[in-house]
Amino acid sequence: MKWQPDKYQPLRDAFNRGDVDPEVKEELNHHIAMRVAENLAAGMTPAEAEQEARRRFGDLDRYQEETRRVEQGNLAAAARTERWGIVGQEIKRAWRALVRVPSFSVTAIATLSIGIGATAAIFAMLDAVVLRPLSYPAADRLVRIYHPVPKVGPGERWNISQAEYFHFTKEAKRLDAVGLYSQARLTVMAEGEAIPLPVAMVTASTLSMLGVTPRQGRLFTAAESERGAAAVVLLSESFWRSQFGSSPSAIGSTIRIEGTDATIVGVVAAGVDLPDWRADLWLPSGLDPKEPPHNAHTYWAIGRLRVGETLESATAELRDMVSTYSARFPTAYQQSFFAETGFTTTLVRWKDDVVGDANQILWILFGAIAVVLLIASFNVGNLFVVRNQLGKKEMALRAALGAGRWHLMWHHLAESGVVCLTASLLGIGVAKVGLGVLVGALSAHVSQSGVPAVPRLAEIGLGASGVGLALGLGLLATLVFGLGPAFAAPLADQALRQGGRGLTQSRRESAVRAGLVVAQITFAVVLLAAAGLMLQTFQNLRSVEPGFEPSGVMAVDVALPFNRYGEYPKTVAFYRRLVDQVKTIPAVKNTAIGSEIPIAATDGCSTFEYVDRPPDVPAACIQNAIVGPGYFTTLGIPLRGRDLTWEDLDSQTGGALVSDVLAKRLWPGAEPLNRAVNGPNEKTNPPYRVVGVSQGLRWRGLDKEPVEIAFLPLAPIPKTWLWYPLTAGVLIVKTAGIDGSTIVPSIRRFAKELDPEVAISNYRTMDQVVTNSLLRVRVMMTLLIVASVVAVFLSVVGLYGVIAYLVNRRTQEIGIRIALGARAASVRGQVVGQAIRLAGLGLALGVVGGVALTRALAGVLYGVSPGDPLTLGLAAGILLVVAMAASLAPAHRATRIDPLEALRAE
Repeated sequence: MKWQPDKYQPLRDAFNRGDVDPEVKEELNHHIAMRVAENLAAGMTPAEAEQEARRRFGDLDRYQEETRRVEQGNLAAAARTERWGIVGQEIKRAWRALVRVPSFSVTAIATLSIGIGATAAIFAMLDAVVLRPLSYPAADRLVRIYHPVPKVGPGERWNISQAEYFHFTKEAKRLDAVGLYSQARLTVMAEGEAIPLPVAMVTASTLSMLGVTPRQGRLFTAAESERGAAAVVLLSESFWRSQFGSSPSAIGSTIRIEGTDATIVGVVAAGVDLPDWRADLWLPSGLDPKEPPHNAHTYWAIGRLRVGETLESATAELRDMVSTYSARFPTAYQQSFFAETGFTTTLVRWKDDVVGDANQILWILFGAIAVVLLIASFNVGNLFVVRNQLGKKEMALRAALGAGRWHLMWHHLAESGVVCLTASLLGIGVAKVGLGVLVGALSAHVSQSGVPAVPRLAEIGLGASGVGLALGLGLLATLVFGLGPAFAAPLADQALRQGGRGLTQSRRESAVRAGLVVAQITFAVVLLAAAGLMLQTFQNLRSVEPGFEPSGVMAVDVALPFNRYGEYPKTVAFYRRLVDQVKTIPAVKNTAIGSEIPIAATDGCSTFEYVDRPPDVPAACIQNAIVGPGYFTTLGIPLRGRDLTWEDLDSQTGGALVSDVLAKRLWPGAEPLNRAVNGPNEKTNPPYRVVGVSQGLRWRGLDKEPVEIAFLPLAPIPKTWLWYPLTAGVLIVKTAGIDGSTIVPSIRRFAKELDPEVAISNYRTMDQVVTNSLLRVRVMMTLLIVASVVAVFLSVVGLYGVIAYLVNRRTQEIGIRIALGARAASVRGQVVGQAIRLAGLGLALGVVGGVALTRALAGVLYGVSPGDPLTLGLAAGILLVVAMAASLAPAHRATRIDPLEALRAE
């Protein structure tokens, strides 16, 4: 206690601003007196001598004021040095004190670091995916253009057509730009090998909106984006470095893509990509403004709002434009089409579209982890309450010896700062490791189209936001745990009179500790209930029959050069030869080709007409897939009827299959086999004939109900339209008793022998496909279970600490009761009963909170409802049991109290 601030000093300074140290005054007056003496000796009168001395000496008042300021500055600097010296001493003392009590310091630091680290990790993910704006110029004005079709199905929406792109670009006044893009894996010849690479196919306007700039060369122009223009390509900077060694001579050279030589015109500067798609090559979209309009909405579209325009105004404008389609594009958009589909237009913020349902999921996870942090903080708060209770006499003695409240504040802040800031630093390490594990697990799952399980996954990292949050939480905890005891401390005389027994203070602290435990149990019930709901969801999804037999089935992607396989006979011939070759591999039972595989299928539908459907059953836009012979047999899909055969293709009879859901809607109660089905957007050409009906097939995920699907053959009926030849197919192979990955080299060799420019890639088993479909649910479930287990553990520790403390405080009372003949069971029952009362209050509050808060999970649950009574009851029962278990040890210790020892101790 070397420094004590003088609370009256500012008041004295206000009235004594001219005062100067007497010695300084004496020194200044001495100099003037010497000068006066010299002037008198020179013959001046006394008045002249003093006037001349003061004139030559200067402004005495200014010198005095400056001296006073210097003196005050020195005093202030000394005071600051003294203050920081006290802070440093208190920090050193806190370190030494905490080292002497590792049971407190290690427990508090470990508990808080886990809570802070987990919170910082999830916040870093939330910030990267949800909170942070997209990294494009004027990102807040970028929108996605969609066509909702509510009559096709709830939530169904289509992209835009080629004709619409040119129409919107020319006519839309509230958008200053419209762009198209698509993404795919195309085959590129590199060093004699066919390699599938991620490619972005975009219009020149899309490049502008994304802020793409050339690292070398130039970007392609709007004219080069049109069909028939010379083939040009942009390289990503990473591909340019790996394949061309960053050589400028790459500009102007050619690269073979999908069987076509394309001229390299530029290198895209690093740092710009489509969301969740890191393209190695950028190609023009190849649109044809002269092509007749088609009702085919296959292009992803983005627009940029003009400055000052709103989402609502731009949406209204596009809807007005769409309402004129029947007159503007009569061959593509008949009035009946609008009546059957409810076709309209909407704009969505591009960021909202990219983030999707990850917004809700990440907020739920962040809330859950924040609850864990609260529980950890309550536990650490209980530890500090006990520690402050034990140090009450020391604080009272310090106060009695003259320490002020601010000095005591630094004492408490030093201890809490050492614990909390150390926990923050360790929490940063926990967050970095945990985030790496979490991102690694999510990166392992990429959909068939190459889209990661979580949007903006590549942008996730701890970063400044996570580190800042961890340090901020540590600072906040320091202030809460440090300032609370400082301002709640009793005055010195009160504390000393209490003699360390302070009944009022003890009751207050006991109430605080009990309240913290009740809060812990309340939040633990909510977390445990949420984890239980997710566990039930996961189990329900795992028990769902996928509608096929995944065991022993593998799949690889097959990419044919489109330029050389643009005709149906060529694609069919290649796939037939490849399938025949693969069948020669030992242990291969069946093999087939298809456009997609179940569970991992992407969205997309086409309007089909049905020749003999009942009049009251409307046509609809349904899912579709292209499949080769043996597709259903290879996947083990239950069928009513039969699979397609090569004879169907040879005879061009137009065999097709439909899902049972579609068959029931079209022909309720009737036989679906041999029914006639026209092709997509066809009404007059020869129909396909239904040869089989799939049973219970989950096409778009285990959590999605079976949908209406039409499975069409590799080649259409003559003189009909069936999109384009399948150049991006999936080879499905059924094996017996072997690891499917061992035959991939053989498949690749067969493909290369048939055509060196065909690429084989992306090996996966169907078991992996099913497992990966549950990844997001599994990750969410795992995090909630871990959070709830930690919450329960901390709650039990907190309850145990409170009960043990209360038993210790009641040692004399319990000893007297035992001396008077109280039975051990009675004493034990009283202690356990006190624990049950605390737990019961927390459980009651937790159940009420669980009913309200688990509703946030409604969008991710499957087969169970939020607020499920069984789940909430089970969560409460588990916590009640562990609460009783936590009280048994203190209860048993209470029965072992020796009455004589208890009285002697008091």
